[in-house]
Amino acid sequence: MRILLVEDEPYTQQVLQTTLTQQSFLVDQAMDGEMAWDLLQQFPYDLVLLDVMLPKLDGFGLCRRLRQAKNPVLVMLLTTRDRISDKLLGFESGADDYLTKPFDLQELTARIGSLIRRHSTLAPPVLTYGDLCLDPVARQITYAGQPLKLGRKEYLLLELLLRNPNRVFSHHDLIDRLWTLDEAIPSEATIKSHIRSIRRKLEQVGLADSIETQYGQGYRFNPMRLRSAQPPAQSSAQSSAQSSAQPLASPSTSEAALEQVSQVTAQAWQRAYAKSLEQIGELEAAVMHLEAGTLDEAMQQQAMFTAHRLAGALAVFGFEAASQTLQQIEEVWRSPVSPQQVPQQVPQLLHWIALLRSQLAE
Repeated sequence: MRILLVEDEPYTQQVLQTTLTQQSFLVDQAMDGEMAWDLLQQFPYDLVLLDVMLPKLDGFGLCRRLRQAKNPVLVMLLTTRDRISDKLLGFESGADDYLTKPFDLQELTARIGSLIRRHSTLAPPVLTYGDLCLDPVARQITYAGQPLKLGRKEYLLLELLLRNPNRVFSHHDLIDRLWTLDEAIPSEATIKSHIRSIRRKLEQVGLADSIETQYGQGYRFNPMRLRSAQPPAQSSAQSSAQSSAQPLASPSTSEAALEQVSQVTAQAWQRAYAKSLEQIGELEAAVMHLEAGTLDEAMQQQAMFTAHRLAGALAVFGFEAASQTLQQIEEVWRSPVSPQQVPQQVPQLLHWIALLRSQLAE
């Protein structure tokens, strides 16, 4: 499954990409709405994880544009904006799900799984051909109940061929579907190497000639093999063996994978901490301009945007209280502050900023 992650806060982006990659998803990234729109015209994505407040084109606007263009890609909005009116606007724009920050990373992957199940054409529960079984939820392939050990790209390649048994995939088709934009473009020799490895592992369990080469065109799963391998009735023992087989790469059950996500999150926070203090300083400077009467509309919009971005980032890093404080600051900047409000708003904003520093220090 190929996901486009649209998030302009770099540290949040890094944590989310690592989490999704550990779940064997292919993840491309966009920093603004226009960049996301361009990528969605070029590549076949299954899901867009979309922040709402983005440069150039916001999440609501991008979602509306996709639906007007009849693009059926699934869209999950990710935002700190948790008001009912915001959620209604998101669904009216065409979003399929709306997840508010802060959220647990396991909740995110669970919600993605729920979307996939509700749109079953994306991922049938289980693909079964004779004794060969691919479970897309557990990310595992078994033969006669025994797991086949495939590399990540091998798994994705075999899954693609099994899902589209009558289609021939060229070298360029496979690159577009199975390699993300930040990966080096594989040579034809690299793809042939993956195919040879899959064939060898299938041959070892008695599935020779499963992947067919259409010379000059590409590869497909051998249609004769599919016709001859009708799904057999499963015994209870066989079903038990399949359910107990270890997944190929399922971070939801892998302590090592979860530990890697935790390490990446911790390392990202070490880098993000100094940036967070810098952004708090920017918010404080905006308050000083407000008090002095020199705050213009552009400064206010930037302060609102800074508060929103920082609230989202801190939510991902687990600073729920600090994120809520920033949402209060963002709400103040969302509407023009009248001169009559300044004597009340300035002390309140400075109090929240002091509270933020205290919350991060803890």
